[in-house]
Amino acid sequence: MKSYIYHFSVIFVSLMLIMHNPALAKSAPEIAREWLAIDAAAIIVPSVTLAGHTDAVESAAFSPDGTKVVTASLDSTAKIWDVTTGALLYTLAGHTNALYSAAFSPDSTTVVTASRDRTAIA
Repeated sequence: MKSYIYHFSVIFVSLMLIMHNPALAKSAPEIAREWLAIDAAAIIVPSVTLAGHTDAVESAAFSPDGTKVVTASLDSTAKIWDVTTGALLYTLAGHTNALYSAAFSPDSTTVVTASRDRTAIA
C-alpha cells in the first residue's frame, strides 16, 4: 500500500510570510483566495521507499531532470533509483570506504561520488 505525503507546508509558510510582511499584506486577500481555491486533496505526492543499502545512507539527491535519485551510503556504494517506481537502476561501486555524498551532473548523465577513502569518482 502506497503512503501519501500531504504538502501543506508551502501554503502555511507562504501565509506566515504574508502575515509578517506589511508590503504583502495588501495583496493577502487575493493570494489567500487563490491558495484556498486549490483542492488540498489534489496536492499529494506518492512516497516511495528506496531500500537496498546495507549501511546508513549519508545523502540523497534528485537528478536535474527529476526522473532519478542517487543515494550515497556508508556501505561504500551509491545507488541510482527510479523516482516513480523506486526500482533500483544501478549500483555504483569502486570506493574502498564509506561514501559521504553523490550528485548528478547538470545534464543528468553522470554521477560523482565522494568518499572517506579520499577520492571522488565520476
